Amino acid sequence: RAGKRPPLETIVREAGLGRAVTIWGYRDDVPEILAASQLSVDGSHTGLGITGSLRESLAMETPVVATAVVGNPELVRHGGTGLLVPPRDPEALADAVL
Repeated sequence: RAGKRPPLETIVREAGLGRAVTIWGYRDDVPEILAASQLSVDGSHTGLGITGSLRESLAMETPVVATAVVGNPELVRHGGTGLLVPPRDPEALADAVL
């Protein structure tokens, strides 16, 4: 629920992931960031359709790990352009990232 969920920064800090996770606001240099990235992750658990972040990641040839929700399987070829995992399965998402 809105207002009851801790901000992402708090979750990252409390999990001790500050050195591994960066949370940015709006950026104009997304292509450059994706080109320098080793991986792009989309952990959506609801169907958002084909997201801009996945399109941009694939355009920059950045490997993708995404949940197999509406739109993603049409864009991400499992084992080719990325990996697809079941939604709401954090263990599968973590395994695919590692």
